[in-house]
Amino acid sequence: MKPGEEGDKGPREGEERSRPLPMMALNHVSRLCRSVETSTDFYVNVLGFVLIERPPPPTLKALGI
Repeated sequence: MKPGEEGDKGPREGEERSRPLPMMALNHVSRLCRSVETSTDFYVNVLGFVLIERPPPPTLKALGI
């Protein structure tokens, strides 16, 4: 029987169940979405993420093109 399956009573005496480490930071994720506003609302208001100030996108001149 695997942890979390029906009938699992948790760790046995003398055993410890490992716990996932809390997320301290998320550096970069790229996802396609239909609506940036709806996705932002979900990540901020449902998952509790905090928005940070983003730099402006690079220009072609800044890229050397």
